[in-house]
Amino acid sequence: MERTRVYTLIDALKRIKEWSQAHPDHYPIMIMLEIKESGLGEGYTQPLPFSKSELKNLESEILQVFGKDEILKPDDIRRNRSTLREAVLQEGWPTLKQVKGKVVFAMDNTSPVRDRYIEDAMNLAGRLMFVSVDENHPAAAWMKINDPVGEFEKIQRLVRSGFMVRTRADSGTKESRLNDSSKKEKAFASGAQFISTDYPEPDTRFSSYQVRFKNNIKVRTNPVNGHPELRGKELE
Repeated sequence: MERTRVYTLIDALKRIKEWSQAHPDHYPIMIMLEIKESGLGEGYTQPLPFSKSELKNLESEILQVFGKDEILKPDDIRRNRSTLREAVLQEGWPTLKQVKGKVVFAMDNTSPVRDRYIEDAMNLAGRLMFVSVDENHPAAAWMKINDPVGEFEKIQRLVRSGFMVRTRADSGTKESRLNDSSKKEKAFASGAQFISTDYPEPDTRFSSYQVRFKNNIKVRTNPVNGHPELRGKELE
């Protein structure tokens, strides 16, 4: 990608691991992988399609950097249940204390490449990555819901049910150009456990827009189902 600082997945993962090892008590880091099967257009390199073989190779590359014990995997959540969905609804996720120092891999795709990834393991048995699926799917544990405004109530309902959700505080450069924090505030209030942004720091060419919790807190208690006495306090 243009202006990237790393040119291979393995190099990017190595940088994350170096930071993780230097901060072993960190709360889980979610690494979202968007697998591209289409290019930018004529004149650009066209990516090859991801077959089941390439998806297997992708997991092999991850394991070149991170050991399985360093990854919070679908099997860790499923335990002895037949589906991830059942495990999440009946037993929930591990506590943050239990998963300190780990990384979590999530597939951004909701396209045929995701379907190929789960085709032989609808409950993600043996897989490294979580996938975003309908809440009634056997692999339902984590969902990406990019619109915290239009789907605010849905995010809150899923979080209350025990699912993990990732949403966005902004997209493109719209919020920064308009200095509009309304989407960000909805994301903060939605209860989504992971919030993505392009603006951890402001782009002063546009405005002072940035995405941070009050008092620069990095990890906070969940506003939907977290302990009320911990609100406003730094957890990490």
